[in-house]
Amino acid sequence: MQSSESEFSKSSNYSRILKLIYSNQKISKQEIATSLNLSLPTVTTNLQLLEEDDLIYINGKFKSSVGRRAIAYSINAKKHLSLGLELNKEHINLVALDLNGGEVANSSLSLKFENTDTYFDNVCQWISLFIKMNSFNPDQIIQIGISIPGLISHDGQTVLYGKIMDCTGLTTKVFTDRLPYAIMFFHDADCVAVAEQFLSHSHDDAIYLSINDHIGTAIIINDHIYTGQNGRSGTLEHVKLNADSKRHCYCGRYGCVETYCSINSLLTQNETLDQFMDKLNSEDPDAQKDGILS
Repeated sequence: MQSSESEFSKSSNYSRILKLIYSNQKISKQEIATSLNLSLPTVTTNLQLLEEDDLIYINGKFKSSVGRRAIAYSINAKKHLSLGLELNKEHINLVALDLNGGEVANSSLSLKFENTDTYFDNVCQWISLFIKMNSFNPDQIIQIGISIPGLISHDGQTVLYGKIMDCTGLTTKVFTDRLPYAIMFFHDADCVAVAEQFLSHSHDDAIYLSINDHIGTAIIINDHIYTGQNGRSGTLEHVKLNADSKRHCYCGRYGCVETYCSINSLLTQNETLDQFMDKLNSEDPDAQKDGILS
């Protein structure tokens, strides 16, 4: 029992130290010991293990006007990669990110979405080619996250509601059967919200609103996406603006934010967004009538 507890303690300290280094660009051994309330010998042992595993490296020394300069430790951002795949109706985007969220490579492909074996064969072959062309070691890849305009199950394995892409019920099995990597689905608006939060280094609660062909929203509370018990909370695009509206939403209801604010709802046939904005800025009554100003 004592041995088991000792091993758990070692593993726990290893993970805690790695997480602390990850959250700091540079950090010294003494700062780690102070922050985590660990002894210097414990910190030293775990730093050696992390270096042996190639997860951290010595990143120079801190400046000091007195005494010895402390060694700085940083995360080895290139040790592992994650891939992000964005599925859209007419095209797909793929990006490789290092452990610091830095972009390593990206690619795009025009490919119309179809819930068919042929489509998923093509997508997965393209992903494999992307990995090969960029000389990535498959062992580097932690996971592939797939962004979809739809509601996703809490475990990230199933599309609960995918009306926009007509993919309700789609599971990650269509990818895991073809690729040797861990796969998770994510609601597209949630992906952008988390990215914005990460890049801004903010930990404040926030509401993200994306205006594109369709409206996307996400709510962040305590640094986590809020989805509610059934995974459907936070979709503000389906809040009803007008109870008497005849504007039909793809969700089946009428008068949702989506039917007033999405680009698809604002533009007439063959009209571009620039043309619509020019009309709106010139106070064109037709543009105001079509928009939410009416």
